[in-house]
Amino acid sequence: MIRKSICGALLAALVSSPAMALGIDDLARVVLGGNSVLKKAEQTCGTSSQLSLRDNATLGGAIEAVRRSLAPDRFTTLENVSRADADSQAQTPAFCTETRKKKKGLLSKVGKAGREILLGGLRI
Repeated sequence: MIRKSICGALLAALVSSPAMALGIDDLARVVLGGNSVLKKAEQTCGTSSQLSLRDNATLGGAIEAVRRSLAPDRFTTLENVSRADADSQAQTPAFCTETRKKKKGLLSKVGKAGREILLGGLRI
């Protein structure tokens, strides 16, 4: 009976904790990918895709969490891949329209992933 409760508790923890289920690399990809897309949109799509101070603070905090959680060479590799992906996406005709539509949700995902990385680093 105790064994079943422990297994159930572990399963519940995995399901309720995306950081544990996804892993730091996956969360870092969400943060770096979202940052790259939003920054690329800001550069290429004009004032309609400008990021607010709050948006930049969200992105900056999440990026810092990733930077602290990964080895420097791993961070650089993931950042370069994310930038290349954003450059590729920016070549499509619907990039600006789609990014404007997804901006709020993407910022939310980036913020949540950054918080999960921070919280994951605090767990013992």
